[in-house]
Amino acid sequence: MSAAREAQREAERAVRAEVRRLNELQARMLRECHAKCIAKPRDGDLAIAEMACLDRCVPKYLETHDLVGKEIDTVRRAFAGPTRQAAEKEREREREHDAAGAAAARLGGGGAR
Repeated sequence: MSAAREAQREAERAVRAEVRRLNELQARMLRECHAKCIAKPRDGDLAIAEMACLDRCVPKYLETHDLVGKEIDTVRRAFAGPTRQAAEKEREREREHDAAGAAAARLGGGGAR
């Protein structure tokens, strides 16, 4: 399979996963706001108070979801930072070690490996 085809498939998987996450978000939001705002389900139109409640609930739910997501990203980056920095330092040490070995080999010392 070509690299371009594999990249296209990966992009399609990412889009499907994002659509699935958005559908789940919408379903959770509807469940939560419905439970909070609609006391007695009935046929017909919503009462004015129910509509007003839903008008407040949906944006608050989305705003809260966004804030929680940002906080999770901040925490994730904070934990990933030291790990990433340690990996970068290890790669730098390996490059220095390889460079020292190559220099020693050029000088006829057999290498520092």
